[in-house]
Amino acid sequence: MDVFAKPSDALKILAYFKEQGVSVEMVDERWLARVTRGELFMDVLFNSPTSGTPINDEWFIGAPRAEVYDTIVRLVPPTEFI
Repeated sequence: MDVFAKPSDALKILAYFKEQGVSVEMVDERWLARVTRGELFMDVLFNSPTSGTPINDEWFIGAPRAEVYDTIVRLVPPTEFI
């Protein structure tokens, strides 16, 4: 599973999981972190690999909402990947 977050929110996500005793790893400090528990993992993306497309508030403006595990989240529109 991939989660896209602004850099400041990514740090909050990682801190939460670390407090819960889940393994947290900064795979590439420019753009990618990983949360793992056993064989399960979640990548937290907070930038693009080339740092050319930072994840910011504009990614989420008008983004559709969905409920995931009783939490309302915004789905990143595919146009943000171009």
